[in-house]
Amino acid sequence: MYRCLSLPILVLSFALASPLLSAPTPSSIEWWNDAETIQAIGLTAAQRHEIESLVGQSLQRRAQIDAQLAPLRRTIPNLLSQPDLDDQTVLHTLDTQMHLRGAKRRDIITMRMQVRKVLSATQFQQLLVVHPKVMRQSWVSRTGSAYMRRVSKQKDLTPGTQEQEPGKQ
Repeated sequence: MYRCLSLPILVLSFALASPLLSAPTPSSIEWWNDAETIQAIGLTAAQRHEIESLVGQSLQRRAQIDAQLAPLRRTIPNLLSQPDLDDQTVLHTLDTQMHLRGAKRRDIITMRMQVRKVLSATQFQQLLVVHPKVMRQSWVSRTGSAYMRRVSKQKDLTPGTQEQEPGKQ
């Protein structure tokens, strides 16, 4: 009898738990665009605009660094595959790659320091209550491409920047 009851209970417990288990943990959070966070920390429109600007500038700089890194990612394996190994070239390429990765990390940290200065001390403490891992978590996706497309569209729709239809002035 216990065996007959245990199987349905087991199936039911998995069914109830599956939404919890499958709920994705966000890999990135644009907390300055989240309505609940904005309200909870009292973020002003001017602060949001400044944060958007800082994040956007950082993403552009990191995209430039990524453009420099892309060919280097293929260079080291190619150099190591050559019949005559050139130690100096491999190590120089590796040093360049490490320098660029460090520049990306420095840019992220610098941007976050600048964003912290946009917030009051109270707002920052409230942000940590709402999003305890905010300083450990990505703020935008790895590439930031979706973020940049959205920001570009918003800029295109800002009043005064829209193209007028022909014949309307």
